Amino acid sequence: MKQKALGIVSVVIVIFSIAFIVSTLRKPTADVNHVLGATTTPSSSSTYIFASRNMQISIPQGWESVPPTAVKPAEGFGTPLFAIRRADGACTIAYINEPIDRFNIPPLAQVSFGTRTFTANNQQFDPGWWVLASKAPAGLKFSDDTRQSIAGAMLIAQNFSDNDPTNKKWRAFVLYNEAGGIVDQSCDADYYVTLASLRPYFENTSLTSASDGTLFAQAANRPLGKTLLLFIGADGIPRTVGSFQSNGEYIRPVIYKDKIYYVRDNTLFALDLFSDTESAVDSVPQTVGTVVDFLIVKNTVFLLAAPGPACTDTGKCQSVLYRGTLASTGVEKVVEAESSSIAGYDQAENTIYLDSGYGDAGCFWNTVRRVDLTARTVSIAQNASACAEEPGYDSAVKSINAITDRFKSQLQEVTQVRVRDGHLELNPDPLDRNSASLRFSTD
Repeated sequence: MKQKALGIVSVVIVIFSIAFIVSTLRKPTADVNHVLGATTTPSSSSTYIFASRNMQISIPQGWESVPPTAVKPAEGFGTPLFAIRRADGACTIAYINEPIDRFNIPPLAQVSFGTRTFTANNQQFDPGWWVLASKAPAGLKFSDDTRQSIAGAMLIAQNFSDNDPTNKKWRAFVLYNEAGGIVDQSCDADYYVTLASLRPYFENTSLTSASDGTLFAQAANRPLGKTLLLFIGADGIPRTVGSFQSNGEYIRPVIYKDKIYYVRDNTLFALDLFSDTESAVDSVPQTVGTVVDFLIVKNTVFLLAAPGPACTDTGKCQSVLYRGTLASTGVEKVVEAESSSIAGYDQAENTIYLDSGYGDAGCFWNTVRRVDLTARTVSIAQNASACAEEPGYDSAVKSINAITDRFKSQLQEVTQVRVRDGHLELNPDPLDRNSASLRFSTD
């Protein structure tokens, strides 16, 4: 089956190995993007650090790093972000950053498949041989897995873990011959070795009251892995400033009053990046189930516990709502109610709204419940179900959104936050790199 475009069958699975990530945390270096090991002796292997995108690759024996401006770009593409070249000049591997439309058919024509390649941290590459359509030989036919010797053909693998969706650009590793000739077949193996060697690379730094920049998160090995917190300062290089471990697979962390809150083993934790300290806030008894959502508002903590996280897939969780404080004085049971998430808190009413629902094949059902915190009673605020082809579908959706949309500003979903003057500030702008979703409390 032919690929219609480079992105159609390329798949990436990004599951960072925590043990590996810890081993690749470094102190900041003077030269941001640099070579470790041999720099001028192709007989020795070395490592190229592309710190500006948190990457490192192995440079194969007989290859060397070359300045991006010193290589002739692959046909149809611009100056790469970095490049390595075999010493005899037979082939070059360039890491490119290009508009998505340059990977389409046309301007490219597909020649054949490459070899599927995996990295040690389970990232998958599906390379393919391509040639600029305007330079393709007459009568070119796609040859599946059979490599063809065609002048100007390029072996391209997109790196979906380092895309730039904001600017609609893709990044990819390209093997090609700078003179526009046929890529020597002996270069293929080195290319695949280079792909397989790709690793995340992070340098360490600390947040202080003088820090000014952007903070974002990268999740790993969910549900039991660590989440890395990275800071981008004036030099534009993401560096780790902390991490936390949580097993709240469905629960996004919450940023509240300059701290990051998350759940681990039914306990709500707070991480202060400026003092590099983690502290336990409140816990829910393990016997009541698993915490599936939480809300912090006006220094009050609400924890929703269900029989297990699996019930959130169907929305049918007979849950227990608990209330506590950031002063860590313990929690109290408020009510039991069928729900799988917390929609929000209404201060004027002194009520909490709980949400539950399920959707499949164009149909959905959803129930929003209102919890009176004073009377400790539960009532149905709205109940709706419909299928997309039914006349009442739009009105059913609107009836639910009329309630839940009231609380969107209470917890805003963001991909980054601003760090300034010792505080974490709301920044709703999208981030031009893969990041985990965070929730920012605007209490």
